[in-house]
Amino acid sequence: GKDVPVKVLANDSNPFPETELKVLDASVETGTGDARVSGDQVVITPDEAFVGVMVVRYRVQDATADPDRHVEGRIQVTVQGRPETPAKPTVEEVRSKTVVLTWDPPVNNGAEITGYTVKSANGYSKACATTTCTLDGLTNNVTYNFTVVATNEVGESDPSAPSEDARPDEKPDPPAPPTLEFGD
Repeated sequence: GKDVPVKVLANDSNPFPETELKVLDASVETGTGDARVSGDQVVITPDEAFVGVMVVRYRVQDATADPDRHVEGRIQVTVQGRPETPAKPTVEEVRSKTVVLTWDPPVNNGAEITGYTVKSANGYSKACATTTCTLDGLTNNVTYNFTVVATNEVGESDPSAPSEDARPDEKPDPPAPPTLEFGD
């Protein structure tokens, strides 16, 4: 949704240097948003919800004002957005004070995902580099539900749906072998 001004005449050659070139018009060819002329610039404004590649066409005229001498140029702008919401995380393994969580990566919307943050309503939080994360330092015999937030250079995603319950705990010791006493 931010304005992107592009000085389209900065790299153009002018056969009549005593008279400046003139940008006549600009229009969006692909993508959604607005393009308008402002002096020697084309100002591109992508729609607030648009991510992807936007192409804008513009026309320039020289001192002759002859329509046969008008030239076209194109501007390509890559619009990035914050990541989509990650998929609901899956509890893969539960051990003492530890849970292993996985999730599918979300669409990054044009900017590489730089990391994930896993949180629980119990106040637990951990930064994770990939979509499989070992959550350690948990309290045994406490039920946790985890959400995941993805981060890229644009910002953070909305939190995922919460995981199923996970309750870390110690495995009991194996039972001792039975003992028998023979008697009468």
